[in-house]
Amino acid sequence: MKIRIWTLSLLSILLLTSCESESHKKWHISAVEGFDLADEYFPNFFEAIEESLQKNSIQYEKEYDEKIYTLDKDFNANYYISDTIYFNFKFRYRVGLGALSLFIGQFHYKSATVDEVFNLSQCYLNVMIDITDFCAYHFLGTGDIYNSYLNEIKEKHLEDKYVERIPGVSAIWVEEKPKQGVPPYRELSLSIKDNLYDLSLYLTDNLTDINFWDK
Repeated sequence: MKIRIWTLSLLSILLLTSCESESHKKWHISAVEGFDLADEYFPNFFEAIEESLQKNSIQYEKEYDEKIYTLDKDFNANYYISDTIYFNFKFRYRVGLGALSLFIGQFHYKSATVDEVFNLSQCYLNVMIDITDFCAYHFLGTGDIYNSYLNEIKEKHLEDKYVERIPGVSAIWVEEKPKQGVPPYRELSLSIKDNLYDLSLYLTDNLTDINFWDK
């Protein structure tokens, strides 16, 4: 099962210098060189994802890969529930003394009818809530905010507040981000292309390891 997943470019993402002093209190997996600590501890993030999927009775097919760059290593996993429902998670480890790391999470629910999109099972949002609360610094609050986002999207749909973000795609969205335009960032959007609705939940944030660090 192959689905091309579009994500915001990680090349444009920089760490929030204004939040580093607070962030360092919750981040330990850092080294001057090498990826040993990431290889040892980053599987905990995926275990948390899969525990949440299991807890919410979601069956899936998993695709996983790792990529190494000069100073970064990406750990990527796609969880496919069907051809039109899937999660994508990317965890990026950054080498360097005191360096922070970040993650990107996405959920897509596609349907030919808007009623089906708006009546999606709460279990899917629960996964995004769980992962946000496990992985993120909560600079934008806990994951519970996603239900509020969905209600706002429903209201905008009723008011027909769609605009063309890109040619041929009409969309409404709710987003929360710092003025600097760098992590953390959250968005829930509903787009329409070729008579197919795509409810998309997106987040990126600096990572925390306080839920499993034991050194």
